Amino acid sequence: MMVDTQILSYVYKGREIALSSARISSVAAHEFLEAYDPASTTRFRYYIKYQSGRHFGIPAVSPAQRKGGAVQRLVLDFGSDYPQLIEFNSRATASIINDRNIPAFGHVLSSLDKTVQKKLRPRFAFLCDKVDECVPLSPQTAELAIQLLWEFVQNNNVKGNFRNSVNDMMILATAISGREHLLTEDNLLMRFAATRLQAPIREFGQNLIEIDFERNTEGQKRSSNESKGYINRGWRIAADVQRRPIVT
Repeated sequence: MMVDTQILSYVYKGREIALSSARISSVAAHEFLEAYDPASTTRFRYYIKYQSGRHFGIPAVSPAQRKGGAVQRLVLDFGSDYPQLIEFNSRATASIINDRNIPAFGHVLSSLDKTVQKKLRPRFAFLCDKVDECVPLSPQTAELAIQLLWEFVQNNNVKGNFRNSVNDMMILATAISGREHLLTEDNLLMRFAATRLQAPIREFGQNLIEIDFERNTEGQKRSSNESKGYINRGWRIAADVQRRPIVT
């Protein structure tokens, strides 16, 4: 079962929710680990640079602040409609969680403010303990997400909280692509999934909703076929790996 960020936060704060084989999107991990910079749509607060099974040694400064090295980027461009968003290092985030590499994450944080480190270290340890797998955001899943977003904005206003709305769609797209059951408390997301994607829903308990995408191929085809208007607006996904400095 895939869970969204709000469910992670509830369990982290002690709410008893029966999770079995929990999986998360790398987007949910970035939200839970507070990687997004609230003041920018094209920067992160810090950058997770990590490759499973490879030892990089101990650089002079934390990877969170180090300017060099390969940086994976997914650029979400919404033409003139909304600000451009960049999703950084999804594969690295998924790998460091799936490897349960708590020391490596501690090193990533080592140049950040001590208060931030104190807050984020236990959050990462919680993910290592509770999450079976973190799924990286792929370009194909991001493409599906902006198709879903296009349908969503036809009837919903997202300008007040655009990053959160895009993140919701990326988490939703990850669940659809993996044919997962998605656990959420988001009633708006639930209604959208039920009406536009024809996904079965059921009450999970404690005001939570489980959306079933396990056999929902028709809903995904419908979204793909009916959302081509976003292309005419200049919305697109670009993926690259850069070896140039990140401006922080």
